[in-house]
Amino acid sequence: MLPLPDKPSIAVLPFANMSGDPEQEYFADGMVEEIITALSRIRWLFVIARNSSFTYKGQAVDVKQVGRELGVRYVLEGSVRKGGNRLRITAQLIDAQSGAHLWADRFDGSLEDVFRLQDEVASSVAGVIEPTLEAAETARSANRPTNDLTAYDDYLRAYAMAQSSKARVPDALRLLEQAIERDPHYGPALAWAAFCYMRACQDGRSEDAVADSRKAIDLAQRALQVAGDDPGTLTNAVPSVSQTVTSSTPCASPNNAQGTLKALEQVGLVHMLAEPNLTAVSGETAKFLAGGEFPVPNSRDRDGNVTVSFKQFGVGLSFTPVVLAPGRISLQLSSEVSELTNTGSFLVGNGSNGLSIPALSVRRTETTVELPSGGSFAVAGLMQHNTKQVIDGFPGVKDLPVLGALFRSRDFADDQTELVVLISAYLVEPKTESAFVSPTDGFVAPTDPETLLLGRLNAVYKKKDEKPMSPQASAPVGFVVR
Repeated sequence: MLPLPDKPSIAVLPFANMSGDPEQEYFADGMVEEIITALSRIRWLFVIARNSSFTYKGQAVDVKQVGRELGVRYVLEGSVRKGGNRLRITAQLIDAQSGAHLWADRFDGSLEDVFRLQDEVASSVAGVIEPTLEAAETARSANRPTNDLTAYDDYLRAYAMAQSSKARVPDALRLLEQAIERDPHYGPALAWAAFCYMRACQDGRSEDAVADSRKAIDLAQRALQVAGDDPGTLTNAVPSVSQTVTSSTPCASPNNAQGTLKALEQVGLVHMLAEPNLTAVSGETAKFLAGGEFPVPNSRDRDGNVTVSFKQFGVGLSFTPVVLAPGRISLQLSSEVSELTNTGSFLVGNGSNGLSIPALSVRRTETTVELPSGGSFAVAGLMQHNTKQVIDGFPGVKDLPVLGALFRSRDFADDQTELVVLISAYLVEPKTESAFVSPTDGFVAPTDPETLLLGRLNAVYKKKDEKPMSPQASAPVGFVVR
């Protein structure tokens, strides 16, 4: 049984297809996908991912059991009926702990109203769970990725095809290309097309691996430009972009942490604070700090001179490795985040001549792990969580009683900052400098005329009277200057 998170949580179960046509199953699944996406944009709501909730597809489930297994407070279930140009969505919200029905409703409309109906379902669910934040947060989820119903239907069909079988990926790509042609800024279609091109390339089903790899990267970059904070688009686009920063090989596997982090950094979702390389002898401690120091008065001598010491603050990391056996390392890790705060500060002296000494707000974690040489692990946690409400309005008029509400708006901002520490440990042996081989061995900087007139970044770095480069450097010859 999973524990409940510290904020409202919900799982959206697969909706039943009541159309009487198995071919419309993709539409019901796509409807649930869109509702999950709309709810996931509500920042104060914890939404279970589609892959987890769809494990219950086609099963008769006990809502209480679903709540325990997924660790959620609420469960949304329902059905979709599509007949001709008419659409009906029924949904009910259930308290997974008590099994009580909190809300149920039916939404009818034409097929052209599909996006409005999805928003109404998401808004109604949010309104039942947290009425006070409904208006502010559901307004953010109302921005649809496309208003073209044909492009939307092509995307749903393609999504279902690619999920069902690898052999149907080419058919899915044709539908996605149609959707993108109708709406070139359709983020989910761009991201899913990038994912499908990369998947076909990696599975050996691509006729031109180089061309398809370039298509995947181009589509992923276009998707990230229009993604905003759409989690589905980011999830499908980032792996393709990550290839560009970690590999020059077409269709290389995008499943690597370094590439994903650098791709997220390119779109502004992640900031790499530091990438230090620390070396320590077995049993000794190595430390790293990204921050600063502030002075703290200690004492005063007879002449009135004050002695101070300096206290560190910022993001700190220390570790103590112990070699257990060849290729095995025990790593004791301590990670700390500290910042200056006025809470708990104290005043030295009196009146205007007093000196305020700030306090430190500290978050610290310690752990010990055992891992092989070259192995990695991560430590993560919430560093900051700030919630604020901003009221905007027309000056003067917004302050009028009753009527002023028509000229002002409220916006809730929920900012969260998480710190993730990734550690890779390696066993190294001391060597002489002559034993090391670098890709830049033999580099000869170009002269000014060569750079300005010939556009060279490096000169020819093997002359007739020079010895060839070390045979240990087996990589292709050349340099990349960034």
